[in-house]
Amino acid sequence: MANSPIDVLWIARYDYSPGWQLRPHDHDFHQLILFLDGRGVFTLSGTRHSLAPGEVFLIPPGQTHGLRADTLLRSLDIKFRVGAGPLRQALHAAPGCLKWNDGSLAVRLERIRAGKTWPGVAALLRIAGRDARRASTYDLGFVLGPRLNAAGRM
Repeated sequence: MANSPIDVLWIARYDYSPGWQLRPHDHDFHQLILFLDGRGVFTLSGTRHSLAPGEVFLIPPGQTHGLRADTLLRSLDIKFRVGAGPLRQALHAAPGCLKWNDGSLAVRLERIRAGKTWPGVAALLRIAGRDARRASTYDLGFVLGPRLNAAGRM
């Protein structure tokens, strides 16, 4: 994390079989989980959330969470540490669960452009020198994505 506020520990895509369970646990790093498709139940700090595609959970260090897959459940999982500064503050202010009614990328970009995104996403765009009001698939795939990936290799 010498030159970056983010230390990516893990980026993985998971397929959870129906009936698979992850017992409640916590850890000392942030975790971001995007549920791509399938159904199940995600427990965050004792609150149960019925899962649907397009739901995102931001789990801060020390917060207990668990999972049960009711159908084949696919997710994208990113585990990372954040150094002191505005990004860490924004992540701690962000909601733990974000549900989008429409999981399409176009709708998500419109939310970012309208300023209706997590403070952490806005902070990442700002740090990368990008204007959130003009965010594009290029920004997500070729500006933010490689930075997260490179930070994980440091």
